[in-house]
Amino acid sequence: RTIEESLRSSEARFRQMAENIREVFFLVDAASHDILYISPAYERIWGRSGADLTASAQLWLQDIHPDDRVFVGEMYETGLRNWRFEVEYRIIRPDGATRWIAMKGIPVTDEVGGLVRIAGVIEDITQRRHAAQDLLDGRQRLESLVITAMDAIVTVDDQKRIVLSNPAAQAMFGYADAELRGQPLDLLVPEPFRATHSLDITKFGNASV
Repeated sequence: RTIEESLRSSEARFRQMAENIREVFFLVDAASHDILYISPAYERIWGRSGADLTASAQLWLQDIHPDDRVFVGEMYETGLRNWRFEVEYRIIRPDGATRWIAMKGIPVTDEVGGLVRIAGVIEDITQRRHAAQDLLDGRQRLESLVITAMDAIVTVDDQKRIVLSNPAAQAMFGYADAELRGQPLDLLVPEPFRATHSLDITKFGNASV
């Protein structure tokens, strides 16, 4: 009776934790690949009932973005062999919305060390992926503007060494990009004006902090 009460108490604590976290927690049978448990957060992310998934594990594959299915399948099979996996991929909800998720799985073994289940956590990373893509798009637009600008553009680091120069600057000063990268900015300033120019750059840097 004491053992049964302890097990019920442990199960209650587990469900209380699993059913109140934002991430999806799941258990998969290692032999049959049946989904033994999926936490309520699944419904919020997928837009489906967890009962549907435990009744038909094929829904898991069905909801994966078509372009990601082969990749996810390969990662899952490799994960079973290695007893753990970590993968990011897209899903398509029943309402047509696309979400990015990150899934991690770890092994659950029996008393002799055999693999019996896969326990895992799934996180909705859609906002993070979109933010990263927006940053990349902004950087590419900036690089495009710099490259196509008619004016010479040179950027330097905190040591006043050149880290970027556009084609207009390279044409103006007669250096290739590889020749300028890492060189002191004074390289582009005539000798008589270098001391004054270096002082002006220092003042500008201090004023912008």
